[in-house]
Amino acid sequence: MKDQRNPEYRRIITGKRWQELRGAYMLKNAIDNGGFCEQCVKNYFIGGPRPRKATEVHHIVPIESASTREEMEALAYDEGNLIALCRDCHHEAHRQLGK
Repeated sequence: MKDQRNPEYRRIITGKRWQELRGAYMLKNAIDNGGFCEQCVKNYFIGGPRPRKATEVHHIVPIESASTREEMEALAYDEGNLIALCRDCHHEAHRQLGK
């Protein structure tokens, strides 16, 4: 199956700048949040299961929702647009985006 992703999106997420920001965000999450999935922690406080470790960084507002390269980059590199998630919560976030 051919990858349908926007080539600009692929350039951003495979680039050095994104990889460095992702690593820095995961480190920040480890310091601030014990390395746990930010969504799991929220769910835990309202009676959910124990939080799992974060393994992925998710863009809250999808990069591909932007119409220009500059807007895509602004979304991609905005730390306020990031959340550290476990694999399950990341899949759920994308499932919710598809609705």
